[in-house]
Amino acid sequence: MTTRTTLHRVRVVAASLLSLWLAVPAANAQTQAAVITGKVMSEFGQPVDQANVYINDLTISVGTNSQGVYTITIPAARVQGQAVNLRVRAIGFQPGIIPIRVTAGSQTQNFTLKQDVNRLNEVVVTGSIEATERAKVPFAIGRVTSEELPVPQLDPMTSLEGKVAGVRIASTSGQPGSTPDIMLRGPTSINLTGRSGNPLIVVDGVVMNVGNLGELGGLDIESIEVIKGAAGASLYGTTAANGVITIKTKRGANSDGIQFNAREEYGVSDLNSARYGEPVNHHLQLDETGKRFCISGTSTSAPCSKSVDWMTEILRINNVNADTNRTPQNFQWNALNNGDGSLENVYQAQTWPNHYYNTLAQVATSAPTQLSSVDATGKIGTVRFFASGQYTDNHGALKQLTGDQQSRARVNLDYDIRSNLLLSLSTVYDKEVLDNRNFDFGTLLRGAPAGTNYLARDTLGREIIQGGGSNIRGTGNGGAAFLYPSSASTDQLVAGRYIASVTGTYFPADWVTFDGTFAYDKRSRYENSAAQKGFRTQSVSTGTNFGNMQISDRNTEAMNGSYGALLRKNITSDLTGRLTLRGQFDQTKQLDDQGTGQQFIVKDVFTLSNTSQNITATSSSSMVKDVGFVAS
Repeated sequence: MTTRTTLHRVRVVAASLLSLWLAVPAANAQTQAAVITGKVMSEFGQPVDQANVYINDLTISVGTNSQGVYTITIPAARVQGQAVNLRVRAIGFQPGIIPIRVTAGSQTQNFTLKQDVNRLNEVVVTGSIEATERAKVPFAIGRVTSEELPVPQLDPMTSLEGKVAGVRIASTSGQPGSTPDIMLRGPTSINLTGRSGNPLIVVDGVVMNVGNLGELGGLDIESIEVIKGAAGASLYGTTAANGVITIKTKRGANSDGIQFNAREEYGVSDLNSARYGEPVNHHLQLDETGKRFCISGTSTSAPCSKSVDWMTEILRINNVNADTNRTPQNFQWNALNNGDGSLENVYQAQTWPNHYYNTLAQVATSAPTQLSSVDATGKIGTVRFFASGQYTDNHGALKQLTGDQQSRARVNLDYDIRSNLLLSLSTVYDKEVLDNRNFDFGTLLRGAPAGTNYLARDTLGREIIQGGGSNIRGTGNGGAAFLYPSSASTDQLVAGRYIASVTGTYFPADWVTFDGTFAYDKRSRYENSAAQKGFRTQSVSTGTNFGNMQISDRNTEAMNGSYGALLRKNITSDLTGRLTLRGQFDQTKQLDDQGTGQQFIVKDVFTLSNTSQNITATSSSSMVKDVGFVAS
């Protein structure tokens, strides 16, 4: 009896151990993670780098490396054997989709993407919380990416010229450091008094209320999106009535490791052509030799009884040991009019005698331009980063001017805190030194006399201050100097700018997305301009001849932020409901300090304390705030 009981107990224990041994693999299978790997290739057999492979249902997204390989790891707690769609997107390709079932263990899913010729499936981000296909956006959006800019421009806006329909870029100044005017479609009003016709510009969430786009650096631009017309007002309020331009800078790569890039450019800046239609003909009266200019008659002398050589007279006018010059003699027929009949039978048909000069070629030069850039991009752990440094030097194409120099540093970070929480940081600092002296192109083009050598110097070694003008040419045309003002004055602008923005995106569930952005933009600008003591003018001016000075210090601080929520619900298989809630604010503060003074006490000491007359100091401040909320 005892023996039977023992055998029965042994059988029960053996059965229990066998059941436990069989259950262990099943339990391990249930607690094992799912790993999905594969390769994304183009239809031509080339790997697609930085393609985005994602599963919407699980809010998981990864990128491909340079070989087009991706790996998605799904935690065991989320592995339930469910059916999902594995999707892929890449710029310039049609999206791909493969239905899969999320099971424990490894599986391989490869994609072959076709080119998107019409770009209707291109992903845009303007005006929406999450990336959206262009075809699904209810307004027209133009887009330019870095792939379309094999030779990037230093100014981001120049990149749009000729690439987005309806965008007009006009460079109204050739001065180094200047930015072009932008117009989308056309003017919204025939009267822009007191307001701007330029579009609203947003860079990495920062509303550009301060400075200019040249301080951002075109080499760091990833994409530019354009909303034309008043459609942008529904997204950003009335400040976007002229359209919106959204600029995204480069972000870190999705592949592990660090990749470095260096770029060095060196060139020459010139005016392309010095032929501007210079006036090689004139209407003045020449003497019988055809080489000298007649002087007008007086009450005691007949016209042309006296004649002068052109450059000899120009040097006589300028060669004065004073802050002014001599009065020119009256040239015969210098100011024709209809009242005395002198306008009749006089034509601008005589060529300049002896020698004539191309004034534009005299003041132009071929100055060097330089661009040095280095950047690093990569991923360390769950942090993706992009860092860059740049230096640009553009002297321009005019003598005696030093142009524009900029130094710039940028750091962009993206931190995947969790699979459903992303934090992005964008920062840039720019320092600019600009020679703000002007050149009188208008006087040159309105008739600088072709017979004047503007490179000539008087007996004291000074540039000439008058090469024509009243008594020599009608209406004073060509009377100004070109090289002297820049050699006897200074005007330097030094600007520093810091921009930072932080963006957070949270996906707590498949049906809701929250995002928020805070941006800070601070710019300081100091300008110092002065005319040296002894500055020469064509008539006496105590405020100029004894020197003068102006300084201005402007500090601008701008902040803006936005917060929003996107709710979505699949009502039926072919009907999806979406609700977008968004609020935003921006604030701009500006403080201006200015000072002026005239008549330097000591020469070549450029401080306001060294001036003795008309010393002024002013200060002003302003603040503008905007708050808005929209639901759609």
